[in-house]
Amino acid sequence: MPEGGPEARRFRHAAGLLLQPRRLWRKHRRVAIGLIAVVVVIAGIVIAYNALKRPADVHNPNAASPSSATAASQRLRVDEFRRMPGY
Repeated sequence: MPEGGPEARRFRHAAGLLLQPRRLWRKHRRVAIGLIAVVVVIAGIVIAYNALKRPADVHNPNAASPSSATAASQRLRVDEFRRMPGY
């Protein structure tokens, strides 16, 4: 019995298939097609996520704050806003 037992043999066999892709294709064609399909699906999910995600919020550190940009008489007070009909 080789060193490491059946688990080590399985690992060496899997490593040998990955190091020799022609042998993987010849002897385990369905597994190879399945692996290729999994890689293509994962790549498609990543591309779709990046294409469809919400864009980042715009942040401008140089923008003036509302308190300094407008005069106190021009600002809408919250208590007046809540009393307005329809709001």
